[in-house]
Amino acid sequence: MYSLLYALVSILVLAGAVNAQTTGITTMTWDCCEPACGYTSNLSPGAVGPVKSCNQQNGPAAAGTQNACITQGGQTFSCSTYQPIIVNNTFSYGFAGHGDTATATCCMCYEFTWTSGAGEGKSMIVQAINAGGITATDLDIYTPDYNACTAQYGAPSGGWGRQYGGANDPSRSFQRLY
Repeated sequence: MYSLLYALVSILVLAGAVNAQTTGITTMTWDCCEPACGYTSNLSPGAVGPVKSCNQQNGPAAAGTQNACITQGGQTFSCSTYQPIIVNNTFSYGFAGHGDTATATCCMCYEFTWTSGAGEGKSMIVQAINAGGITATDLDIYTPDYNACTAQYGAPSGGWGRQYGGANDPSRSFQRLY
């Protein structure tokens, strides 16, 4: 876990000077699907390797297994370690979907501060591990929940909450951001 945090901070130190400040919207998602950045073909330039994918028990996914969200009976999922890591009451680390295509942003890191809502004034550093349907300025923060979780965790067929928006029942979230 600490090596992951060290890697995120190291990447941010190198990339911090190149990124321009912009405004965007944060949403929450967690569908238990294997992240798009788990495929070597989706990596952005400079990425060292694909992000980790897990089996149903959150161990390493076996080579050649299929994404549970794409193939019925697939055995590759998101790892529970992609939940937010709260450092203190104003700062956390996490993972997110970002951009419309995975190859543009896979494995890149972003730092942001909420400017409104319950998280106003709080900051987060996320690593992009997924993409699709998200603008270049928005981040879809991984907050455990929803549909492939039926195959991985035995969730009801409709999941534990909204597909795009996190769990309805806070007891079903692994950790809360605020």
